[in-house]
Amino acid sequence: MNPEIAFPYTRLENIKFKLELYGQHPITKILRISFVQHVATFLATTGLAVPVDRGEELTTGARALTRAGEILGSAGSDASDSEWQGPAAQSYNDRTTEQHNRALKTAALDTQLAELLRTQATQVQILRSAMGAIAASFLWAFPYSVSLYARNVATYPDPFTGPSAWFQMKFAAAVATADAGLLAAQGVLSEQTGAAMQTVANGYNQIATEAQAALPMQS
Repeated sequence: MNPEIAFPYTRLENIKFKLELYGQHPITKILRISFVQHVATFLATTGLAVPVDRGEELTTGARALTRAGEILGSAGSDASDSEWQGPAAQSYNDRTTEQHNRALKTAALDTQLAELLRTQATQVQILRSAMGAIAASFLWAFPYSVSLYARNVATYPDPFTGPSAWFQMKFAAAVATADAGLLAAQGVLSEQTGAAMQTVANGYNQIATEAQAALPMQS
């Protein structure tokens, strides 16, 4: 198994074991609910799969387009070339220059998009690591809540009162607050990335429009 998948997966499996071990105890109900909600948020936001597209192919394509642009930039007729002058030579130079500029613009957009994909993949990894750390905290919370109940059962026989219940409520509130903070931060980053991707898309559309306009008119 890929370590990047195994890291959160193993933690969740360990917590599942703890849940099976302690989860049947009536005093762990608050933690069980908190854990289920957190894992649902975990899987809904990051999943367990590795981000595959990090923009490598776009980066490779950008290099090829840059090279093509450089070739086109040197393909025009030399003004000092006495063998090819006049309107045809000028038209050829104009079209070559357009293609040169178009190739370089597309390469720049590909590079920007590749960087955005790398940023998104990194954001997923950071969020997953944080969510996984929160999930791992349940590994000690379950047995600790049971031990608290056992130590105070004579004074607080009701499983929803006493130190164990208070601890679980505080713990669940802390987890909910942490999840909300992470999701809010991720939302801001996603909006920023989405806006940047829209700018890149607009750039691609502009290039396509210019290329379409440059096609010869059909009679």
